[in-house]
Amino acid sequence: LEDLVSLILSGIMMKTRRVFLASGIFFACIAIFFLVVPSAKYVVYRHLPVEVRRQISFSLSEKFLIGMIYFVEQDGELLLVKHNYQERWGLPGGWLSKDETPMQCAKRELKEELGASVVAVELFELRKPANSNVVDIAVVCKINSEDFHVDNSEISEFKFFPGDSLPEEILYTHKPYIDRYLETRNGQPVQQIN
Repeated sequence: LEDLVSLILSGIMMKTRRVFLASGIFFACIAIFFLVVPSAKYVVYRHLPVEVRRQISFSLSEKFLIGMIYFVEQDGELLLVKHNYQERWGLPGGWLSKDETPMQCAKRELKEELGASVVAVELFELRKPANSNVVDIAVVCKINSEDFHVDNSEISEFKFFPGDSLPEEILYTHKPYIDRYLETRNGQPVQQIN
């Protein structure tokens, strides 16, 4: 019985290898054809169903994480937080989930991290750091200030700092954002965001 099972499995493996070899040769021939006749790929692509074109484009495109960075002010002072997994101060933030907008992400993250309710969001900066697979979206958030509290395991401490009295130990990745933000607002508190 064991010999029979081995014989059947080896036959299946040989057929599988032949199929993979044949399909590999087939795809190699197609690739060579598209290299020799580059315009042909666009003719073929144009006739494919839209969903197939999207899948091809998605498969061949670079993938990015989208990081959200939040600027929150209260009485002209900038909110910084200390995450439990970091020793330095930084801006609140998080990753944008696949099925949410930046506004929904801001509401979710600031509610989870600080219990704060976001009233409005304004785009401050969109940046893709060099040699990185992260796209950062920095936004200014207007929040209900009476909501603040830390009751989760992600944030150990939060504090509002005057722009001219920021702590020395700020995350090196957040420091350029903070500098550009403070330079842009010229020491003026953020106005009501609609």
